[in-house]
Amino acid sequence: MKIELPEILFLQEKPVKILLLLKEEQEPIYVSLIAKGVDGTYAHILRVLSNLEKCGMVRFEKRGRVKQVKLTELGTKAAETLTNFIDIVRMSDIDVKIEELRRKKIEGRRPDEINKAAISKRLAFYEREVKRLWEKNSALKQCAELLLDKIKKILETVG
Repeated sequence: MKIELPEILFLQEKPVKILLLLKEEQEPIYVSLIAKGVDGTYAHILRVLSNLEKCGMVRFEKRGRVKQVKLTELGTKAAETLTNFIDIVRMSDIDVKIEELRRKKIEGRRPDEINKAAISKRLAFYEREVKRLWEKNSALKQCAELLLDKIKKILETVG
């Protein structure tokens, strides 16, 4: 079987889900449980795991007739990097939603036309999400601070 290029392998849903699942488990886990956890067939997940093994991301441990899978040190680092990437994308999505809210509900409107309560409620939700992501991942500090500052300025604008 031909090994897939890393950029193709890691930009597919199943390999990413597998690495994240294994990162959460921290102990060797059966292939069948991985397949169930990432909603894939046993054969497909085994094929993906074989590619991940060839890349040095996972290691198979045979226990009797059953294979268990564990992340290698490199796989752990890859899973952490993927987690960071996913969190950055989530932050970016929040930024887009905040900007869309500002553009649709505030920009070009007179102060008496702005539904301050609804905007405040929505921004409070985004603020909680940003803080949650930041607490989970301290590497997002700069991005989180920028978003929290943007939220604060919009709140000051609407009064």
